[in-house]
Parts: sequence; C-alpha cells; structure tokens
Amino acid sequence: MKVDHVRKAGMIETCVLVGTCAVIALMVIFPPFHYQFSGGRVEELGYAFIGSPPVVNPVEVEIFGTVNTPLLLIQILGVLIVGAAGYFVALPKDPEIRMRALP
Repeated sequence: MKVDHVRKAGMIETCVLVGTCAVIALMVIFPPFHYQFSGGRVEELGYAFIGSPPVVNPVEVEIFGTVNTPLLLIQILGVLIVGAAGYFVALPKDPEIRMRALP
C-alpha cells in the first residue's frame, strides 16, 4: 500500500515542477514589452510573442518595443517562489514515504 503513496507523491511533485517550468517557458516566449521615449516617459506595450515585438506608433515611423527585462525577472522569481512552495506542500507528510519519493 505504501508503494502507491510513493508513486502518487512522486507524480504530484513532478506535475508541480513541470507546471512551473511550463509557465516560465511561456513567460519567456511571451514577455512584457515597453518603450522609453527620449523625455523619460515609459509606455507599456503589453505582452507579445518574442519574435514579433509590438510597434509603438504604426502610423508614423515603426518603432518597436523592447522587452521589459526587470519586470520579466520579477515575474519569473515570483513563479519560482510559488512553484517551490507548491513542491514542498506536495511532499508527503510521512518521513519514510518522503525519503522514497525524493529523487
């Protein structure tokens, strides 16, 4: 009976890790963009595919936005914290099962 608990515990932890990695991959593929004008004003351009950044003003000269790297890093850090918390919550409470479930 304990073997089933070990298998179930390992699957839950694996799902949490795979889910965390999938969210981070999507965040990198669709990062936040912004554009900083010469006067210091910053315009947030939202999220877009990394291969086709959004255009600031398509009517005049096409100016492409840049990835808002500090915001992206903060978001990735937040997902890592939530993923780590979910991983440790998913660990079995029984120490014997926990030791067998750890990789």
